[in-house]
Amino acid sequence: MKQIEDRSPFLQVLILICLGLVFSVVLGAIAVSFYSGVVSMNLLEHPYTMAKDQPIAFLLVNQVPFQVGMFLLPALIYRSFERTKSKTRRKDVIWAILLFASVMLLLPFLTDINAGLLKAFGAYENALTIKENSDGVIQNLVMDQSPMVFVMTVLVIGIITGTAEEFFFRGFVYDHLAKNSGNKWLAILVSAAFFGVLHFNYVQILPLLSFGIALALIYEFTNSLVISAALHALNNTVNIYWMYTDSFPEFMDEQNVFISALGLVLLLSLILLKRKALRLK
Repeated sequence: MKQIEDRSPFLQVLILICLGLVFSVVLGAIAVSFYSGVVSMNLLEHPYTMAKDQPIAFLLVNQVPFQVGMFLLPALIYRSFERTKSKTRRKDVIWAILLFASVMLLLPFLTDINAGLLKAFGAYENALTIKENSDGVIQNLVMDQSPMVFVMTVLVIGIITGTAEEFFFRGFVYDHLAKNSGNKWLAILVSAAFFGVLHFNYVQILPLLSFGIALALIYEFTNSLVISAALHALNNTVNIYWMYTDSFPEFMDEQNVFISALGLVLLLSLILLKRKALRLK
């Protein structure tokens, strides 16, 4: 690890991303070999079909190698360079949870703005098709499936994915940019943009950007990836549960003026409370 730590910031990023690609390919090959040996199945199906017909294989062969190899392992290598530890204050944890809740309440409002912008540029239909295809994979994965598949989906897409993405986007991308650019707000915006774009869900790019900014602030003020990872995993898990039970709440699917107003008031109150700290010197 010393050889990577001694490199320039740019080379550190390049090396770690290359290692992530290698890790994901190697883990994928191991998963395919192992699963093919245990269960005689075709592992070359289209993801949409594979998620429905072979959900466990889809999770173990497609999701785990990518999340662990591409995101988690490079981030853990980077985190091993760290020498300092900071305490997490209880009031900052409460602030972080409320910030996350405020963004959740504003999701339908942000999604409507997002849709309006896409329609203005004539890109809404294409973006919606991409989202529907992506949602179709997850719906095939959990709907009309056994409780075991639901539990595995929560473990992989809820917990592992939430944790891996937090370690990568906040623990590596944000942290590296903040330390080497000297501008924490630039690091927040770049890491949030990176987080949003890589989800390939442009119908909800504004909500994803908002989540990325909120999660970076949560990490910054709590000094803990555990908090941001727990909130990210909780969000993923709740959405999986709503899909599995076909019980997506109406207030999260369609904009409600009262809910949006509540979210906005809560967000502005939290910003006011941290107005000095948000200068992020």
